[in-house]
Amino acid sequence: MAIVSVSREEGSWGGDVARDLATRLGYRLLDKKALLEEAEAYGGISEGAPELLEKQPGLLERLNQERHRYSVLLRTVVYDVALRDNVVFLGRGTGMLLRDVDHALGALFIAPVPARVARIMERGAVGAPAR
Repeated sequence: MAIVSVSREEGSWGGDVARDLATRLGYRLLDKKALLEEAEAYGGISEGAPELLEKQPGLLERLNQERHRYSVLLRTVVYDVALRDNVVFLGRGTGMLLRDVDHALGALFIAPVPARVARIMERGAVGAPAR
């Protein structure tokens, strides 16, 4: 299966590029919403999990059994989807998870700070796509 993993800085419009790429290629997009839906088959992931917020868990969180379950579940979902579909992954550390997969393409979108600040002020920090 063809795999593209998109990472981005907030305000770089990398999410928009990933969505457009998935549409143009006819690939499935696995963003946060789709990942949460896929995870339901395995018991679900809380939207507040550090792994989904793309932040490093603290020491106590890393020692927590529930945190470990989230980490394993996230990997399970990513690998399962990668095996089944042509997919564009958006964030969630998938670039790191898939770095040893020879046929996975990783892309990182960055932008100058002034442009990012202007975009975040215009659209908000979550970068909701303009429609």
